[in-house]
Amino acid sequence: RQGEDGFERVVCSTDELELTLIPELGAKVVSLLDRATGREWIAAPAQPYRRATAGDLFEDFDRSGWDECFPNVGAGPYPGAAALELVDHGELWSQPWTLARFEDAVTTTARGTLLPFTFERRIALVAGRVDLRYAVENTGAEPLLCLWSMHPLLATVPGTRILLPGVTTAYLDEAIHADEYGGYLARIDWPVARTVDGRDEDLSRFGARDRLALKLFGRLQRGSAALLDGSPAASWLAFDFDVASCPWIGVWINESAWSPEAPLQHVAVEPTSSRADRLDVAQEVGETWLIAPGETKEWEVTLRVGQGADALAQLLGEAL
Repeated sequence: RQGEDGFERVVCSTDELELTLIPELGAKVVSLLDRATGREWIAAPAQPYRRATAGDLFEDFDRSGWDECFPNVGAGPYPGAAALELVDHGELWSQPWTLARFEDAVTTTARGTLLPFTFERRIALVAGRVDLRYAVENTGAEPLLCLWSMHPLLATVPGTRILLPGVTTAYLDEAIHADEYGGYLARIDWPVARTVDGRDEDLSRFGARDRLALKLFGRLQRGSAALLDGSPAASWLAFDFDVASCPWIGVWINESAWSPEAPLQHVAVEPTSSRADRLDVAQEVGETWLIAPGETKEWEVTLRVGQGADALAQLLGEAL
């Protein structure tokens, strides 16, 4: 359907779920609605949607939705090619994707411009879950060094909990308040981390602070994570994915600290291949994908929605 802003929306739905994406805006998912409760899981745009171009800064646009970051997240040099500068949040969010509809799925595809690749995401809704199948093909003549991160900015309510089963420590990325917890790449305890001035902070509980903007990465024992609301309905959104391909989970916590001119509140839960957003740093710590010429790498992610802490605990396999 056509939006008032001129961008076409593609809507997929079941009795339990409704997902909406905009192919022209990097196939951004702009809504993931739990129809049983009316809970919207995707953060609303901070400003009207508009087209970006390669090299634009993510923060200068709507600062919302669920995008895909590939072959990098943070801007920086491509390893081994100092003249090639990778752009902010990767190549995918700032370009239109092509879309193909099937009886049971929607597939969106984009091609690299700085680097030679084809990136495909297949979305299928089945009852209360979203099944995602990803594939990236190296269409060049040289091995492709890359990383991938899911980038969903998720709407929160006071008391929303960030659940990372099996994670007891995390590493900090660059963020506004990283220095308060030890600085870039510092190792901290999860979920309760100690600040440099000796305070213990439960980072898993959203809404406990006046201002916080922090990005961290947890190493996973199994590919699962979730958000659980503190509301009476106890709505939840759970992630399940291939830990062999994506052994890390990135968590971005924004409690009215970013962006400075228009503070927002949201959380990102980001299955990813690396604990670093910049590709050159990911290479230094040995956490990149290397895709041979003509090779296709595939991986899968499943999202589930539901209600009730007991049901989520059973799904995650641990007490909450």
